[in-house]
Amino acid sequence: DNALGRKQRAWEFYHHQKRLQKGWKMRKSLEFNSWLNQLDSVLHQKYLREHRHQVQSFYCQPTYYGNEIPEALFRNYCMQYGINQ
Repeated sequence: DNALGRKQRAWEFYHHQKRLQKGWKMRKSLEFNSWLNQLDSVLHQKYLREHRHQVQSFYCQPTYYGNEIPEALFRNYCMQYGINQ
């Protein structure tokens, strides 16, 4: 009876430890995924900041629209960033 009780307690302890480890791994996985999403967002914002001028100047080039940049675009957008035709 005593040996059976020890085996039962050992089995319960083992499975309790396994459940704790599984919960810990799931928490760490969620934390890592959250960190990865934050990193992706920060890098995307950095990329947009660094390449904003290139994109803006591209749309303000006469060759993009033909002979002339639409007046509303030039007045509202290109002049705001100091981009000339």
